[in-house]
Amino acid sequence: MGNSCTCIKDDQKDLEEFKNITTDRKVREQQAVTIQKNFRAYQARKQYAQLKNDHLVGDPNLAIEISARIQDLLTLKRIRIIGYLGLGNKGHHINYEMERFTQENGILIMFYIFNRNPTTSKREGRGKQIWPDGSYYEGYWVTDQANGKGRLIHADGDVYEGDWLNDKAEGYGRYTHMDGAQYEGFWREDKQHGKGKESWPDGAMYEGDYIHGKKHGIGKFKWSDGSIYEGQFRDNNIEGDGKYSWADGRSFTGTWKQNKMHGKGVFTWSDGRKYEGDYVEDKKEGRGVFYWPDGRQYKGNWLNGKQHGQGTFVAINGQSRDGLWQNGKRVKWLDE
Repeated sequence: MGNSCTCIKDDQKDLEEFKNITTDRKVREQQAVTIQKNFRAYQARKQYAQLKNDHLVGDPNLAIEISARIQDLLTLKRIRIIGYLGLGNKGHHINYEMERFTQENGILIMFYIFNRNPTTSKREGRGKQIWPDGSYYEGYWVTDQANGKGRLIHADGDVYEGDWLNDKAEGYGRYTHMDGAQYEGFWREDKQHGKGKESWPDGAMYEGDYIHGKKHGIGKFKWSDGSIYEGQFRDNNIEGDGKYSWADGRSFTGTWKQNKMHGKGVFTWSDGRKYEGDYVEDKKEGRGVFYWPDGRQYKGNWLNGKQHGQGTFVAINGQSRDGLWQNGKRVKWLDE
């Protein structure tokens, strides 16, 4: 129809590519869940070990055997890579106990080197502990709980290093997965809370707000292909006002709901096309205006991503005509 064409093809490429990127983002969210799961596992190990404190023994031969066994632990191999934790000297004047362990029926429960308060017999100050599964904590203790600066290396090689309060990550810290994925920022009760930054080995990155372990507030997510979303998040979803920019130059600025364009917004293409109006679940729906690079316009009703209902077409010369459209095709001019 040449320059008088009034139809607009449903741009499936926009929807498919956004769907793929959203799926990729959700996969990454599972790693945040892993962080919290590992901390819960740490808590379980800690509680179990506390039940065994009445069985402390000091057999030097068994201590030597334990020392030899732990040299092959994955956690210690990780230490050789990332280095020992530099904690400095906080001036604790309490007894330092060397290699101690608990056992039951010949089964190793835990192995530790730590300071013990002579008055309370509680772990205080600086120390380290290794659990039977190989998990390894080194840092500061207060009344038998991790408090202050410390590092926990999980049996699977994941590492948390930072602030602790009553056996929970609290304050500022860094969590690193064995695959290289990492979160660095603020924590509250073992969950990301406050400002933080996540990064992945392929170059993807999120930086922004967290609440109770979820992306919530203002943030910026950058994918490995260069696509970027910057705006509001809610419960780990893109939701609220924000701008999504594709690597090929397309962009949408507007309102989002559950990772979909939903509400009013502006979508632009690198070739100069633009749509401004309503969206419902990633599709143009309601009232909107579509602009062609050559000056043509369609302004009117949309349904399921296509022109549908009454609208006005504006030609290159500025003349306009009202018409009816159905499923993206004009069916009649109203002045005929």
